[in-house]
Amino acid sequence: MLICPNFFDGRFDGIGRVSGAFHEGLGKINGRPPFVLSANDPAAAWGAGEGRCYAQHYYRMMWDAVCGSPRGLPPPVVIVCTHLGLSPVARFQARRRNAPYVVFIHGVECWRRLPARDRWGLQRAAAIFANSEYTRRVFLEFNPWSAGIRNRVISLGVAPGIGDDWAPREHPRLCEEVVVLAVGRISGAAYYQKYRAPDDIYKGFKNLILAVGLAAKRVPRLRLAIVGDGDARPELEAWLGGRPERERVSLLGRVSDAELQELYATSDVFALASEGEGFGIAFAEAMAYGLPCVCVRAGAAPEVVQDGVTGLVAEPRNVEDLAAKLLRLASDHVFRARLGTYARRRFEERYSTKAFQARIIDAMQEVIGSSVR
Repeated sequence: MLICPNFFDGRFDGIGRVSGAFHEGLGKINGRPPFVLSANDPAAAWGAGEGRCYAQHYYRMMWDAVCGSPRGLPPPVVIVCTHLGLSPVARFQARRRNAPYVVFIHGVECWRRLPARDRWGLQRAAAIFANSEYTRRVFLEFNPWSAGIRNRVISLGVAPGIGDDWAPREHPRLCEEVVVLAVGRISGAAYYQKYRAPDDIYKGFKNLILAVGLAAKRVPRLRLAIVGDGDARPELEAWLGGRPERERVSLLGRVSDAELQELYATSDVFALASEGEGFGIAFAEAMAYGLPCVCVRAGAAPEVVQDGVTGLVAEPRNVEDLAAKLLRLASDHVFRARLGTYARRRFEERYSTKAFQARIIDAMQEVIGSSVR
């Protein structure tokens, strides 16, 4: 059984892609797809024998878990919950169905002392899986009571199809346009305030724009393309509208998966100044297309971007240092190509769909084996 926030939104976000990967991994272990309980998808999304969607009716989802609905299902080998907030549902379902359950934690939702509801949901879990060492460490610092529960890092991988059409290409020289790509949610949510400068927004988009402007003084044809949408986009557009960097920045909004893959394939550098990445799936996607990456030394991003190997790591909230990293890559196409080659190699070894699936299957078989013993 798979318990997740959503499943039918194209799996655009990190949590949706984790749910999709576990769905495939459980299918390989079981020989059949797991039954899915989706909290947010519309009620008609699944057929009766495949899953149940609750259209944001969370109390109904909890009621069904307590009362044992849906009925008539074969006993699950294991129950996977892909969001901490649904862990109480997982615990009730596991108790009624006499199966172990595991919970996957992602980032900001668990980088704090958990409220009683979430603590209760986790206390009987067979394992807690974290998307990065950073997420695991910060979670344990705030919640030392959970140290007795088996925990394991399962670093993420990209969705199927990402990077499949990659081929080495010639990088533009200094006289040609150099495109820096950034992908992320443009959010002003209050719970992200700890992970951004006071005068910036989440993901550090303003600082990145300023850094591109500084680097462009040496590489005039430097361009920045930002993919993403969110409640802070009007603020970013208004701020950018009166700045000299406006002519070299494109705010593309949310794009389709096919359009995003085309942007990865035609860009030269990937950069994101986010301080609060639980993992940073966009870095792994960029590496699938042989892009060297620039991140800041905060959150889990430095676990994905190897400084001087697959990209460069700048100091957080330091526009000058971020600009220097961008300038280094924009002005030296040989260096850029070398890091891009290593980035693609690292993707194949660590962040491909195949590698991610292998980590999931290994972790799930460990839990299943322990429960049998």
